Amino acid sequence: VLEDAAPRVLLADAAGRSALGDDALRDLTVVDLAATPEWANLPASDPDPRALGLTSRHLAYVIYTSGSTGTPKG
Repeated sequence: VLEDAAPRVLLADAAGRSALGDDALRDLTVVDLAATPEWANLPASDPDPRALGLTSRHLAYVIYTSGSTGTPKG
């Protein structure tokens, strides 16, 4: 996914960096939100979206599938 998407910045915690490995992250700018003071003190659980004013108009998701071709596409 990283190779195909070619992101400029990646948000990843320690577990994510470990899972991806140094080779995959070599040419990326990786931001660890847990190490960022503004984010480090936030709760680990998701906030109530309604309390933030979020509705179904604010949805975001990623679909990454090979479909019937066997070649990944996003």
